[in-house]
Amino acid sequence: MTAADGIRVVDVDAQATDAFLEYARTFGPVHDDSYVSSEDLSSFNAANESALLALDATGAPVGAVSLLLDGFATEHLARFRILHATDPAAYPLLLDAILPRIPQGIERVYLFLPEQAADVVESLAAVGFVQCRRAYIMLNASPASVAELDLPGETVFEPAQTTAAKDWANIINTAFRGHPGHYNMTAEQAAEMLSSSRVIRTGTLMAHRGGRPAGLVLTLADEQSPYSATVETLAVMPADQHIGMGRALLRAALRAAGRDGRSSVSLSVSTFNKRAMAMYLDAGFNVHDVRVCWEKRFA
Repeated sequence: MTAADGIRVVDVDAQATDAFLEYARTFGPVHDDSYVSSEDLSSFNAANESALLALDATGAPVGAVSLLLDGFATEHLARFRILHATDPAAYPLLLDAILPRIPQGIERVYLFLPEQAADVVESLAAVGFVQCRRAYIMLNASPASVAELDLPGETVFEPAQTTAAKDWANIINTAFRGHPGHYNMTAEQAAEMLSSSRVIRTGTLMAHRGGRPAGLVLTLADEQSPYSATVETLAVMPADQHIGMGRALLRAALRAAGRDGRSSVSLSVSTFNKRAMAMYLDAGFNVHDVRVCWEKRFA
């Protein structure tokens, strides 16, 4: 595909993979860093992920897009791993090229963007994307100073091991069932997540209450900063909610990050989740940034 500006869009094949990965690592976090860390990109395979590069007249990359279907497609979803261009003229070309590749059966495709992303937002709106929800990026700048909470009755916390992957996946799938953008996690995916080199072990915990799995928290080291961490997942089984388990897990994760030398911890929460917002504010988090989910429906 070509344009008057001299930009052409090409498939990411085996020869173009290195250029795509370098572009995604460099520019992906400008919009959304969820799936563009070096660890995330290590599993990229051009044979099973639709991915495109926009090249200028000299052959240099000026934009990239790719679609994640693995896992998402089981819930009739697709998610952009990356949609970014250093030349705004590349956005409509990338969208025009990637949207026809969305397979039949996908009902919604989405991505998260900062509030101020005018160039890409204009192109998204032109092809039928609309804002559907927002999330706050929250930051705790003193995790080591967070007070520890007493555990609810009959509750114990243990470091999460890969041997608990089946229970881990079940808690996440149960706690987040029906949440926008959620797809069911498999035990294999949970084991892979728990074996990541970014996991802060003392801040990645399984909660057992009355001898059964009841909650979890996953804390990851920030790939870009040795002084930052992320509470990637916090989940409590419905039967064990509203007793303080989530608060205790969160504070245990923060204290562990502080002991690990992390001076800040971030997390993401839907702006509609007022209960979680109150818990995070109580634990010393403040709103640091806003992300907007843009979605296009096909059914």
